Amino acid sequence: MLDRLIHTHQAIFCDMAHNWLGLGAVRFAVGDASGTLQEWRGGNLVPQGHNLRQPVTSSGSTAGFLEVEGITDRSLANRLAAEAQYTGKWLQLEQEIQSLTGELIYYQDQFLMLHKLSQLTRQQLQPGPVIRSYLATAQQLLGTRWAGLIEVGEAGVSLQASEPAVVGLPQEAIPLLQTLLRAGEPVLDNTLKGIPGWKSYLFVPLKGQLPHPHALLLVNRTGDRFDTPAIKLGETLVEFLGSELERLRLYQDSLQRARLQTEAEMAREVQMQLLPRQVPAVHGLEIFGRSLPARQVGGDFFDFFPLVDGGLFFTLGDVSGKGMPSALVMSNLRATLRSYLRLMPHENVQRLMKEVTRGMYEDLTEVEMIATLFAGRYEPAEKRIAYANAGHAPIIYCPAGGRARLLPASGPALGFLPDSVPAEQAIPFGEGDLLIVASDGLNETSGPAGELFGYDRLMGCVEENRQAPARTMAENLLAAVHGFQAGEEQEDDQTIIVIRGER
Repeated sequence: MLDRLIHTHQAIFCDMAHNWLGLGAVRFAVGDASGTLQEWRGGNLVPQGHNLRQPVTSSGSTAGFLEVEGITDRSLANRLAAEAQYTGKWLQLEQEIQSLTGELIYYQDQFLMLHKLSQLTRQQLQPGPVIRSYLATAQQLLGTRWAGLIEVGEAGVSLQASEPAVVGLPQEAIPLLQTLLRAGEPVLDNTLKGIPGWKSYLFVPLKGQLPHPHALLLVNRTGDRFDTPAIKLGETLVEFLGSELERLRLYQDSLQRARLQTEAEMAREVQMQLLPRQVPAVHGLEIFGRSLPARQVGGDFFDFFPLVDGGLFFTLGDVSGKGMPSALVMSNLRATLRSYLRLMPHENVQRLMKEVTRGMYEDLTEVEMIATLFAGRYEPAEKRIAYANAGHAPIIYCPAGGRARLLPASGPALGFLPDSVPAEQAIPFGEGDLLIVASDGLNETSGPAGELFGYDRLMGCVEENRQAPARTMAENLLAAVHGFQAGEEQEDDQTIIVIRGER
């Protein structure tokens, strides 16, 4: 059946193939269980990317496949899946049309008109032209006064009619139509009274997964009842129209998902570019940082800012929530921090935190979010780290020869109060000293039984790896957390900075 579809609609498949070749594919093919039915090749004969393959499913079984070779953008798999789904629906519609041929053999003119309608509308990607074509065909085939598509949405009962002059429904008809839509069964009647222009009507609800109830309404010019062939033809039109509208909905949903996926991938790429791509070289320090968003994008960030005196300003923040809203607030917070650092590179940590607290308060309040923030400054002359902690945890300090301990917050998170500034504190930081700044996505990770990873496990891992290099320490901590998850989905962003004192 698929080979017949290709042969009948060669131009459409050629357009589909040329679109893929224009996206960088080296080959586009359509095939079934017997092998490749037809293929198109591009100018580049050397595949540069991935091979994508999607089954074409029709009537619950696999009828064939669409295959693309040499695509470098994996997100285009959603597009191929949508086209395979469209082809399957298209194939299924072809099969349905053929099965009806025998039943409609005595009505050849009607069948040819339906076939022409199907050929015309299946190439449409918007519901408006499809609905208008079906209503005009229904009016012509059945000789009705007019045909309309009834929909019950949030605004009430609405009508799309075959004739522009029919701008709305008679108020007297609305209670009747609401009752019929609730019943959900075909109804015909020729005993109407009090509705101008309605002598008899045929009402057929649409089947399928549509957002709102729909029905085809045919109104006769005379008081004669619709006969059985007319009823069957009306039901056939409804079946086709419902299938077409569902196809269009699935197609639009697939396009929207593909668009959102592409935008999310682009947002993730932008966010990853905002994070430090390499660790700054600071004499006396070994540094490492990493962030793993729970979704494509996240609300965690970390940053390093080398200072002219040989020191280092470093920060790690966690915006409440996940996904795109948190990522946007995170980007704003990072930009605010960097702006103040450039304007006041010699100010102490508390002064910088004061400016950031005031600058971010209104933005965080408007979007009903908060952000925890740890900001530290390594001062090489004093061999110490001065820091201010706005509600952030966990912060683990492990001095050389000493036990690991948690450093508490020195003030509330950003977004609570405009003038509540965390106090500046300091810790000695020399050779062998270790500081780990992490987001709560590590200690609040849940295992299969619902138990949290917790501070005790996290500090135990720090003790076990206290002699490891900074990068190894971070990787081992993240590995321990992921092992504890035991395959469960990551629920929160996981970000970590490890700073070790060296000679």
